[in-house]
Amino acid sequence: MKRRILLIGIVIILVFVSIGCGGGNGGSTQPRAQAPAPVAEAAEPATEQGPETPVVDIQPEAPQPRALGVTGEAFALLRNGMSIAEVQEIIGVTPFSETNTEMLGTTTTIIMWVGSGFSSITVMFTNGSASSISQMGLQVEPHQGEAPPTIAAGGVNAETFALLRNGMSISEVQEIIGVAPSSESTTELLGTTTTMIMWIGSGFSSITVIFTNGYASSISQMGL
Repeated sequence: MKRRILLIGIVIILVFVSIGCGGGNGGSTQPRAQAPAPVAEAAEPATEQGPETPVVDIQPEAPQPRALGVTGEAFALLRNGMSIAEVQEIIGVTPFSETNTEMLGTTTTIIMWVGSGFSSITVMFTNGSASSISQMGLQVEPHQGEAPPTIAAGGVNAETFALLRNGMSISEVQEIIGVAPSSESTTELLGTTTTMIMWIGSGFSSITVIFTNGYASSISQMGL
């Protein structure tokens, strides 16, 4: 009888021990799964905010005219109506001589630039604007610019005079002026033919053009 009671007690103890080892997890001995640790987001590197760089709008420089000296190329670029500064900028060299006269409210300036040998360019300015351009010892090239517009009336006037260009042929000048010349003279020396033609208008007005080997090399006016 005592042995039987002892056996029952041992069985009861074993049952309680078994329940205690299960830990209230339904008798399962597998370890509990742990939630994954949150992944920390990588922080963006801090950037220093310095002062803003000002935007500079760089404009290309306008091309500067090239000083050509006392040459046929420079002479071909000269135009009646140019100022003394414009002519000086094209030629570029220091003038050889300059004379100024004033009469009846009109200022006349004659400036000469001398080059190599016997070459020279002489410009007469009336009240600061070129009114006569001549050369000596330079090769005069034919006029290469656009054809001047045709003047319906033509004649000896300031509008006609402003269209004349060094390097024009006799026929081109005649077509612009339109009226018959008042005088014409031609000389030939050392293989160079020089023709001087004058057109006379009303009053004391006139246009005189000197042609060297058929092309205008000096254009002057009076009373326009």
